[in-house]
Amino acid sequence: MLHRKDRDRVWSPACRIRPRRVLSSLTVLFLLLVAPGLAGAAETLDIRSLSLSLGSDRAGARPAGRVSLVADLPTQVLPVDYSFEEDGAAVTVGGITVLEFPPEGDRATIRQRSEWVHEYRARRAPPRAGGRLRLDRAHGRIEVKASGLDFSTLAAAGPAGLTVEVRLGGVLFSGTDDCTVRGRTWVILAPPKIIIVPRDRPLPPPGPPVPTLRILLAGAYSAIHAEETAVVRDWPSYGALWARHSPPMPPGVGAPDIGPPDVDFSTEIVVAVFLGDRMNGETVEFTGVAAEGDGLRVAWSEVLLGPTCPVPMYVTIPSHFVFAAISKTAGAVAFTKSVTTRNCP
Repeated sequence: MLHRKDRDRVWSPACRIRPRRVLSSLTVLFLLLVAPGLAGAAETLDIRSLSLSLGSDRAGARPAGRVSLVADLPTQVLPVDYSFEEDGAAVTVGGITVLEFPPEGDRATIRQRSEWVHEYRARRAPPRAGGRLRLDRAHGRIEVKASGLDFSTLAAAGPAGLTVEVRLGGVLFSGTDDCTVRGRTWVILAPPKIIIVPRDRPLPPPGPPVPTLRILLAGAYSAIHAEETAVVRDWPSYGALWARHSPPMPPGVGAPDIGPPDVDFSTEIVVAVFLGDRMNGETVEFTGVAAEGDGLRVAWSEVLLGPTCPVPMYVTIPSHFVFAAISKTAGAVAFTKSVTTRNCP
C-alpha cells in the first residue's frame, strides 16, 4: 500500500522504499522467483478469540464493520528495543488492513504501562477506522479492537480459512482458522489450554512464587537528609535504621515515637528509600518488585511536581521516605530508580 507522501516512490519486495526506476528483465525474474524464498517464514499466531462483525449490508451505507481479536504470539523473536513509534505495526484480517501504525495524517498516543506492555490508540486508521492495539510482551499476547471497517470483499470470500496477520516491525506473525457464522458476525473461539498429565507421572512442579511488596509507612519527615536506600533482614538492623530515621526526642518534646511498623522476618524483609532534602516538594514511591536471578530488584520513583502544581520555594526538611515489606530472599536486593512528573488536579 502506497502512502500519499510516497506517491512518487514504489515498494520493493524487500519492503524498502526505492526511487522509481526501470527494472531489467533479469531483475524482475529474480524478484518474482528468488526473493520470496529468501524471506523468512512467518511466525505462528495462535488465535485465542476473534469476533468479526460485517456491519451493514445496505448498498452505499457507511462502513460499519468491527473486529475484536485476542491472540498469542512468540514475542521473544522481537528485538528488545521494539516499539510502535519506531518500528511500526499492522494488523490484517482476511487481507484487509484493520489497523496500521503510524496512521497517515492522524494523531496517535503511545503509552507504556510497564516494562514490556505497550498500548497505542488512534482516532482513525486505514480505511477510516478507529482502533486500539495492545501488546503484552511479558505474556506473549496481542489484543486488537477496530471499527468503521469495510468487510464487503471479506463477506464475499466466506468464513473458511480466515487468515490473520500481525506485522511488528520486520517480523510477521500469521494464523489461519475457520470461523463460525452467527448472522452477520463471524466468531473464532479457541478451546482453553489444558495440561493432560498421565496417571503414572506427577504434576509439573509449580513455578517460582511471585514476589510481593506491601507499603509499611510513608511520609515527609525523616531525619536522614541524603538520598539513600536500605535493606534490613532482622529486628536489630530494623531498629538501628528506625533510630536513624526517627531519633528519640527529649522527654516532653514532640509526639512520642510509635516505633517501626511490625514485620514478620520469617517471611519478609524490609526495604526503605529516603529521598533526602529537596527544594521543590518532590516525593518518593515504590513502583514494583521482580525476581532477578537468586535475588530481587525493587523499583522506586522520585515524583516531581508538574507544571500545574504550585511549587513551594523552600527546602523540604526533613525529607520524604517510604518503608515497604517484600518477600524474603537470601539473594541480593537491587534498586532501580526512575523519575516521574505528575500534574496536580
